[in-house]
Amino acid sequence: MTPKTYNFPYKPHQYQLLIHTALCDYRFVTAVAHRRFGKTECAVACLISDAIATKLQDAMFGYVAPFLKQAKQIAWRKLKRYVSETFGKDWKAVGIQKNESELWIQIPNGARIQLFGADNADAMRGLHFDGVVIDEIADMRPDTWNAVIRPCLIDRKGWALLIGTPKGMNELYKFYQRGLKDPHWKSLMFSATHTVLPWLPPDELKALEDDMTESMYAQEMLCDFQASSDDVLFKLKDLDKAVKRQLKLSDLEGAARVIGLDVAGPGKDKSCLTKKQGLMVWPQMMFKGMTTPELCDVLASQMIQWKADAAIVDNGYGFAVVEQMQRRGFYNVYGVDFGGKPSQPQYENKKTEMLYRTKKFLDSGGKIPNDPELLQEASAHTVKLNERGKMQVCKKDDVKDVIRRSPDKFDSLIIANAFDVVPAIIHPLDNLKEGDNLFNSKTMGNAGKVQDYDPYDN
Repeated sequence: MTPKTYNFPYKPHQYQLLIHTALCDYRFVTAVAHRRFGKTECAVACLISDAIATKLQDAMFGYVAPFLKQAKQIAWRKLKRYVSETFGKDWKAVGIQKNESELWIQIPNGARIQLFGADNADAMRGLHFDGVVIDEIADMRPDTWNAVIRPCLIDRKGWALLIGTPKGMNELYKFYQRGLKDPHWKSLMFSATHTVLPWLPPDELKALEDDMTESMYAQEMLCDFQASSDDVLFKLKDLDKAVKRQLKLSDLEGAARVIGLDVAGPGKDKSCLTKKQGLMVWPQMMFKGMTTPELCDVLASQMIQWKADAAIVDNGYGFAVVEQMQRRGFYNVYGVDFGGKPSQPQYENKKTEMLYRTKKFLDSGGKIPNDPELLQEASAHTVKLNERGKMQVCKKDDVKDVIRRSPDKFDSLIIANAFDVVPAIIHPLDNLKEGDNLFNSKTMGNAGKVQDYDPYDN
């Protein structure tokens, strides 16, 4: 009996079909979906269909939930029903085996599908998986994927499907973001505003929205990772507005041209240069592996070509850059210390103040590049009121844990917003198009001087 003769009962709707299609093109897929989407049916169907089609000996497929009891409640009945409707109710006659205590089913070709709980992740050690579904990874130990499941996929190059609904910016968020930039991963999101499912009619969704709190509905039905995170300063919806907004040339007129430079430390980090004038931020420039003199050459060239009024540089790894640039005669290059004293007492340090200054810039109509990495880095930053009664930003290592890299682009952006800069003159904007560097200025008066101000002082 070939797979084509099986009466497989599962009929995917158009959005589930996108998940199946993604698994044909990518080895690893993260699917974030709202409640009542049909994630479990889709996951079980993926396992059964691949188990039927495989030609591998001793093929093994797994379904992993945070708890074994949870896996049994969610998937075991669906798995047995689909197998029964596919092969017939007389399992022994067609050679199907099952174990109710260990929660596995073995179909006629010898392929086995087994349910696991991440609460006993060691039960998976030593196994191989030709395919695995991970349900609600956010509720599992952070090392479940790296230390346990991923090694099980090595020798047979198995696939993995991660499914879930947002519960804040946690492990599921990390994998969703990974799928936006890793060529081996694919990320899909299904919000209730973009799916049309017959069992979720508009009147029911409206009633549900009325019954839920705003943040709960945004999280459970709109798939908003930030809905339950009141401490996130840069909401994705606000960043999206900043990307899409259109500026007029008058939004740049009379404003200083400022360069923000985040200098990379050792390792994989990259130096990032940001150019900002008025409400406009241009696409950022990235540099890797440059020595201090080489980075100074780049900064000097950009300042001359763009006629920058000032450059602000991270005073940590960039201290030598500031020193060398001033030795070269660029006295309008300034250093900023992230951990330094802020100009306003409500902030714990200068970096926190820079974040709020950048938020003020965006709230007042600032436009930023359409760069997924920049948006991801911004949205990963949180702030809180510390025990001293001051606003404090999260640690950089915490951000790295979320986005799996250094937030170099975002650091460069907030550096460009670190101070007020007095422009040399009102720059002529004749024939200027977005992205052009056609500026002229003269050295005069207070050009390039930095001034502190309260970002919430209206």
